[in-house]
Amino acid sequence: MPHLYVEDPRHRIQPVHLSDAEYARAISALIIVCTDVLIIDAARQTIALAQRAVLPMRGLWCIGGRRRAGERSEASIRRCFQRETGLDLPEDRFRFLCAVEYLWANRAQEPSDAGSHNLSYQFTVELDASERALAAAHLDPREYDVAHGLRDFARADLVTASVHPVILDWYDAVFSTRHRDGT
Repeated sequence: MPHLYVEDPRHRIQPVHLSDAEYARAISALIIVCTDVLIIDAARQTIALAQRAVLPMRGLWCIGGRRRAGERSEASIRRCFQRETGLDLPEDRFRFLCAVEYLWANRAQEPSDAGSHNLSYQFTVELDASERALAAAHLDPREYDVAHGLRDFARADLVTASVHPVILDWYDAVFSTRHRDGT
């Protein structure tokens, strides 16, 4: 887990709301920091993915969102996961996996073809059957295709589905597998 150094623990950064126009300018000038979580099933060696409906990443993806200024990554993943799935899990359920950077060509905010530079702290979480059902039933419809729900993928399924290459990297990092078939 990356270390967070705090000069004065009493100091609090107050997040501000930006208008759509201000936010569009900000994401053209700054790196957007996100916290994302990959739902895993260690026993079955599968990951659960949702179908994102909005840019910058449409298609099969994990759960997550933007981190707020002054927010610890653990608090951010808990907040984002709760907002998008309805599950309010304690921070210690999430395990840090890696940090990943993306240079997206498109984004939801106009001008949509301006793209964005994102840094994501990637976490994992394992859910029991009831938590999994609740998460699937409460996916945020502003972000995900709720009819798709959460679907499990083994590595071969990910290859067949032609997922973004980072998803294969996450899978391999989680399950530490070497594949004889070259996938």
